[in-house]
Amino acid sequence: SPAAEGATPAAAEGTPPPAEDPAAGAPAGGGEPIALDAVDPFVWSETALTASAGTVITVTNTGFLPHNFAIDEFGGVLVDLPSNLTTGDWTVPADATPGEYVFYCSIPGHRQSGMEGVLTIA
Repeated sequence: SPAAEGATPAAAEGTPPPAEDPAAGAPAGGGEPIALDAVDPFVWSETALTASAGTVITVTNTGFLPHNFAIDEFGGVLVDLPSNLTTGDWTVPADATPGEYVFYCSIPGHRQSGMEGVLTIA
């Protein structure tokens, strides 16, 4: 019937829209904060991240070797993690072009040993 053509009962009854909690501390326009750990030997806790402009990525060195978080398109090393439990934040710039960006640890040998992942900016 013509009345049913535009109806989407599944959307009305299905999954609710994602809740946004302004008290969660996310910057305006950003997504949920993302936690990423640099782990010995030479791995990231996640190798695929998705973020939007304004999203804060908190990077923590949970190992004992020095590590860092780098993305060439945003200037290279963005967070330096010289020792165990060092933490730093990087905020996806408001003018970031949507796409896929490789993140890695730029300390010699670390990227080659597997410290690399992909950040998708939506």
